[in-house]
Amino acid sequence: MWKFLVRNQSIEVLEREVLADHQIRYVQFKFTFEGDWKRFHKVAQFSQGDDTYSIVLGYDGTSCYLPAELHAGAVKMSLFGYDAESDTTVRATTVPVTLNIRSSGFTGDDDIPIPPTPDLYVQLLQQIRQMNTGTAGQSAYELAVQEGFTGSLSEWLQSLHGKDGADGKNGADGRDGIDGKDGRDGTDGTNGRDGINGIDGKDGRDGIDGKDGISPDISEITAIVRQMIEQLPDNGHSHNNKALLDAITASYTTEERQGIQNTLASLQAQIDNLHAIDSSVTLFKSGNTALSEYGEKLYTFYVDGYRSLSGFADTYHNFCSQENDYAISYNQPDFNWGAEIYTMCITPVRMSASSNVLFSYKCGFNEDGEVWLVRKASTELSAAETARYIHEQIINGSAISIPFRWLQSEDRYITVLLSREDLSADEYYLAWKAVTDNTHPHIRLIKILEVTT
Repeated sequence: MWKFLVRNQSIEVLEREVLADHQIRYVQFKFTFEGDWKRFHKVAQFSQGDDTYSIVLGYDGTSCYLPAELHAGAVKMSLFGYDAESDTTVRATTVPVTLNIRSSGFTGDDDIPIPPTPDLYVQLLQQIRQMNTGTAGQSAYELAVQEGFTGSLSEWLQSLHGKDGADGKNGADGRDGIDGKDGRDGTDGTNGRDGINGIDGKDGRDGIDGKDGISPDISEITAIVRQMIEQLPDNGHSHNNKALLDAITASYTTEERQGIQNTLASLQAQIDNLHAIDSSVTLFKSGNTALSEYGEKLYTFYVDGYRSLSGFADTYHNFCSQENDYAISYNQPDFNWGAEIYTMCITPVRMSASSNVLFSYKCGFNEDGEVWLVRKASTELSAAETARYIHEQIINGSAISIPFRWLQSEDRYITVLLSREDLSADEYYLAWKAVTDNTHPHIRLIKILEVTT
């Protein structure tokens, strides 16, 4: 089942599934309407090539089936509605959503016709008949004949009158009931015995602390090295060039040896005090797991509304595909020339003036680009609502722009760092716009970098 939210003049996809052709009354579309749409007389419309199929939802209808006549390829779906209560004509429309129908493996009997979707006029006439007329039911006399009555209508009506009943006699007074006997008191039950105390279990032994496995423990390494040094013989050398190294060691004065020791101790202290933490956050990385890892963490805005990366790639096959190692590709085969596509990371990241946005991409032309940061929403939002919030913040000028320029690098990926020196510490969403003109970029990696000490 597909689920949609219809609000104002847009359709948002809430739930989706793969569509295959040759289905008949199997794929159901369910709509949730907001605002004025609730009072409109609504119609869902599907267009493919020169063919258009309209399905009446009426005032209360919220679901329909995908027309069976649609075949593999792109399909445009939109809705329109009329306000029948208004003195003037009021018609609401939506921007179409693109559906991608794939070829199924069905090979059946071509002689079995697909039941056609009734045209709009026929469906409206059917609804009018259902509202204004009903199927005439059988009369009571007809039902009686059906059940075995053999007389005329007059005889049947006469049969409905029963004979007057005789006057009934007064019944005799009932006798008084017998008083019940008092019941005997029951015997007290025997008290149950106390249960036997359980044996106390032994305390378990402390588990051994696991090693980090990522960062070496510098203090532990230092202790091991010092222990190894203490176990060396006094002359400090035991290998083949022992005589030469002993001579070099003997050539230093006591003061020089002490200086070397102080220097080593100082370096060790600096090493011990270093706690560099790489707090980088990966927002997108190309590769075989890109769609499973980031498919619902990135959203797009295009002419067909807000869609997740997975949903967008399902319709626009080259957008994030194996051919490009699942990089995000703003290509012309999918979108033609000059399409503007907004891409939004709906996972907020903690950032400050010391943060850097790492962009790894390749593109076909030098051109000014647009990258924004949007402060995290103050309320809890769904994924689609977060994408809408980010896009609306950009459109109304509330987003923070980051200086950015696409650099031509058509044959290889390049990496750039973007930052905003006056950025206040907060949680932000990252978003950018790409155009399928001469730039038509391919994005391989996006990370937020910040190293604290």
